[in-house]
Amino acid sequence: MFSWIDGCPADLLSIKDRGLAYGDGLFETIAVKHGRPSLLERHLQRLEGGCARLGIAADLNLVRHELLAFATQLGDGVMKLIMTRGDSQRGYAPAPNAQPRR
Repeated sequence: MFSWIDGCPADLLSIKDRGLAYGDGLFETIAVKHGRPSLLERHLQRLEGGCARLGIAADLNLVRHELLAFATQLGDGVMKLIMTRGDSQRGYAPAPNAQPRR
């Protein structure tokens, strides 16, 4: 499977996800050659800065681990990491206990 949600192979996403409903998230597009992500640390630094600006609590060590595992399976190609605030109730104010989704 060529898509993971929260570190697990999957292809379905909750309609309650704030990234879908409100664009509440960010993304990185990363080239992969021979199972290795190009410029990974730069992408992670940019992701960290974007998450800080949006107030999304990202576990960058977990994200790094998952990206490396996914890239190994991909081999050559492009992977797109989408980080959202996660599920929430209707309305513009995010739930205080929303778990970020990747």
